[in-house]
Amino acid sequence: MKIPYKIKFFLTLAVLILIFTQVGTGQSNNERQIPQVGKQIPYFELKNIQYFPKKSISSDNLSKNGIILDFFSMGCSSCFASFAKTNKLYQQFKDQVDIILVGREHKKIRETYEKFRKKKNLDLPVTYESNLFNQWGIKGVPHLIWVDNTGMVKAITGSRELNLENIQLFLKGESFYFIDAGVKTKESKDENYHPIKSLILDTPFGNDLLFLSSISNWNPRTTPQRVMRAVDVHNDNEDLKGSFEATGLTLEMLYQYAYYGERKSFSNYIYEGYKFYPKIQIELEDQSLFKFDFQKGKNLFNYSLIVPKEKAKREYMMKTIQKDLKNHFGYNVSFEKRVLPYWSLTTNEETKNRIKSKEEGESKANGTHAGFNLKNFTMTRLLSLLQGYHQGELPIIDETGIDFNIDLKIDALMTDFEDLKNVLAKQGLLLVKKKKQFLTMVISEEGDKYEKKK
Repeated sequence: MKIPYKIKFFLTLAVLILIFTQVGTGQSNNERQIPQVGKQIPYFELKNIQYFPKKSISSDNLSKNGIILDFFSMGCSSCFASFAKTNKLYQQFKDQVDIILVGREHKKIRETYEKFRKKKNLDLPVTYESNLFNQWGIKGVPHLIWVDNTGMVKAITGSRELNLENIQLFLKGESFYFIDAGVKTKESKDENYHPIKSLILDTPFGNDLLFLSSISNWNPRTTPQRVMRAVDVHNDNEDLKGSFEATGLTLEMLYQYAYYGERKSFSNYIYEGYKFYPKIQIELEDQSLFKFDFQKGKNLFNYSLIVPKEKAKREYMMKTIQKDLKNHFGYNVSFEKRVLPYWSLTTNEETKNRIKSKEEGESKANGTHAGFNLKNFTMTRLLSLLQGYHQGELPIIDETGIDFNIDLKIDALMTDFEDLKNVLAKQGLLLVKKKKQFLTMVISEEGDKYEKKK
């Protein structure tokens, strides 16, 4: 069917008007819809709010002194771990400000939240609205948008900034310190960040550069955090071979790159059989450089390295970083045996017989942050699962003597270590704090080793 000429003309005209209208304002629809600090919140409406006096709320009828929208998703364990803290603050300020959790839809998110709500006695308003995530371009969570009662966005933050002092300042209409976590700010930061290779190639010596290394302070306001897997991560790429750059690193991370060649996670140590104790031992009189603040960028660093491609081996790159750290910080590094604490996972014969797997084939792990049902699971994978939720805890070591696969149901809040311990104990698996000798990296004062020998 042919479209008449007049209809074609008016359709084309309508499209052109729409395009020129957007160009004239200098903003696309998407730009106008994304919240930004210091601007009015784009129109939104939240429906089907649970545990809240009103079933719906919109930007046109904000009550009290404002609203804090706390976005979370199923994949964010730290979001669920923060709910108890958020609930405590909400109970204290609920007459002055609305705090509403906004979840991205997922087949298990409601069920998981309800388990947290009941076990933690949460009384937080919550709704589930994926459209708002998509409309505002929210990908990383936790993502909190602070809006005053005039509809002005006063802050966009992570969950760390949600504390007593900041809420009090917000209610007074006063500013508080935060790193803007807005979508537009993050995009701008990413666009303006140029990895070392592109920076170098723009200089007069360009491709003739043979070697460069640098340590600099990290600025969270201007540079995204980029933590690389290993120092030789680019060695399969001919253009980037011999280059390494990571940003927003703690000093402990830098020493891991230098002496292990990679950023170690607890899973690495578990699967390696605890070849080294997971945490570096800092034996310094002044340990302040190892104490960091991500919000303020305090004691966080960038490290950049370019070496000749023919020398782009992990060992050479590691030794280069070691020399840089020694030259700048002056600390001694050694690997020594120390008696250190850990969690020992133990059990008895009755439990061993009961949890021995009756399954065949692949192992299965069905669950959420509110618990897991494990089938035909190895003990190594069990430890990796438990430790993955508690990276800040002591290392967990399997001392059950189990050398077979197991079936286990863990009906616990995985983010709550005490709840996890109690539920495992009921299943006959005990986490007991013990000490034993480990090989560990030791960072000490320059000259200490020589003085000890004397």
